[in-house]
Amino acid sequence: MEDTAANTSKHPTLLQRIKERANCYSAEFELTTTALIFGGQKDCELREPSVKGVLRFWWRALYWAKVRKYLIDIEEISEPTHDQILCRLHELEKLIWGSATEDTQAYSGKSCVSLKIHRPRSWHYNNQMDLEPRDPLAHLIGQQHAPWKKNKSKHEIATPNLAGGQQFTLRLYVYPRRYLQHPLFSKHFSIEEHISLAVACLGTFGGIGARAHNGLGSLNLLSFTDAANTNCTDQAIAELKSHIESAQLQITELPPIPAFSSYTQHKGFFESQGANRKAEEALAVLAKEYQYCRQSYQNQELSDFANWAATHQQPAQIPDRFYLGLPIVWKVPQNSFTSLTQDYQIKGALPGHDRRASLYFLHIRKHENGFSPAVLLLGSQYGWVSASHDTLRAKFTINGLPKDVKHYEPEFSNADAYIANETFVKNLINQLGI
Repeated sequence: MEDTAANTSKHPTLLQRIKERANCYSAEFELTTTALIFGGQKDCELREPSVKGVLRFWWRALYWAKVRKYLIDIEEISEPTHDQILCRLHELEKLIWGSATEDTQAYSGKSCVSLKIHRPRSWHYNNQMDLEPRDPLAHLIGQQHAPWKKNKSKHEIATPNLAGGQQFTLRLYVYPRRYLQHPLFSKHFSIEEHISLAVACLGTFGGIGARAHNGLGSLNLLSFTDAANTNCTDQAIAELKSHIESAQLQITELPPIPAFSSYTQHKGFFESQGANRKAEEALAVLAKEYQYCRQSYQNQELSDFANWAATHQQPAQIPDRFYLGLPIVWKVPQNSFTSLTQDYQIKGALPGHDRRASLYFLHIRKHENGFSPAVLLLGSQYGWVSASHDTLRAKFTINGLPKDVKHYEPEFSNADAYIANETFVKNLINQLGI
């Protein structure tokens, strides 16, 4: 008897195998622009955990507003706090996408979604790529991945990269037994909806690899089939658009995470027609106009900072470029205010706020007649406001100043950051003509 029981536990019955059987969804993506991506061995490698990570990011962005509505309508919390929304959102995330932390709750731990990437053997990748001097694409990529060569004749991108124009298939295996008993899925949430929306969002707004924020590694969804092997690509995109529109709630506070809400703005994603350009041409246009808009912010700041360097006085206000991502490091040459070239750096002064991504996402979108740039603004808090600090602080430092010179630490609000990003995005959209 003991041997029989042991064999039963090691070899599941037919009923157990049927319950554990996964529903398979399939999504085909096209990589429209070069992706800066590498694996653990520094080789160019597209890995399932990386794709699952970006799916989780876009899933959170999609469901913050819906979880908030659930707390209001179902749990009858008239004004749910950010902590309450995030707590319920995290509970759902652990159930669907899994959690690495140890938790005693019944639905934590292993994910109910498993991924498998299928890619052709003929994938083309490069170990490095050179750019000509003053190429705007180098500004888009950044100094970390596109540093100057020693002779300063060109930029060298040393990060392994996948060439644009390649395709891959993502299969998602969903195990029903792991979520069907959860109360949130019994009436209020559909696992099919979670999967299709996350995939459609990644294939509409998202990308893979480093600098995906700036349009590198842009993905476009070519097809999506559900568990019944039915092609529902158009339906998934339509449901994504409807979901985003329903998230336009009258929220008085910015979301604490990048999330679709009434503060969201997007342009160039759902149009059927775009500029008749190749993908690399569209990326070059995006890089040129992005560089122009960024530098127009920077140029307005230089006189204020040079004046502060000469007189040790505080600038009148925080420069707008501060809100486009931290930290900022650049040089100011000699001018009428100072006789020395100065290195400037701006970062957050409070613990945990020294680095911050921008609130906008750039993308190269595929249309029926070609490719064109697209821009998304996900309004969110630029930094957490703690109980001991009603407002946030930034720290301005200048290399080479006497030690007795006090660093300038002005205060700012999340509303200031959102307005600055909104202004920048509107300017960029106008420059791009989308």
